[in-house]
Amino acid sequence: GAAGGRGGPFENRDWIESTVLHYLRSSPCGEIPEENLARMGELVERLRRDPSDNGYDGGTREIAPDSNDGGNNDGDYTRAGHDNRGYGLTDAETLQILNHMPTSLVEVHLLIEDVDKRDNLKEERDQLE
Repeated sequence: GAAGGRGGPFENRDWIESTVLHYLRSSPCGEIPEENLARMGELVERLRRDPSDNGYDGGTREIAPDSNDGGNNDGDYTRAGHDNRGYGLTDAETLQILNHMPTSLVEVHLLIEDVDKRDNLKEERDQLE
């Protein structure tokens, strides 16, 4: 027979791609408004950033050229009165948060290992309670 079988050489890849896209569209992460998708990189950065970091990573975040805030362009990115410290999540925990987009404390506990023992998450836990 022909190389790659009946469906062509990319049949398996195409099936996997289609299945993943269908899953993502039907999952909580598929409901993210398009205007927020551009900021997903910032979210990932913050979820993974070491909590002892002051919130500014020295230049990998995009700052508006006319910004006069000394590089602390947190304005609309963080809630009022909150700094921009990271959460120190692992790669797996970050992926779980992005995939499931938890909306309750119970969901967060299911996704993040030892959430009660992490001091850097205490304030966020208190906000959700």
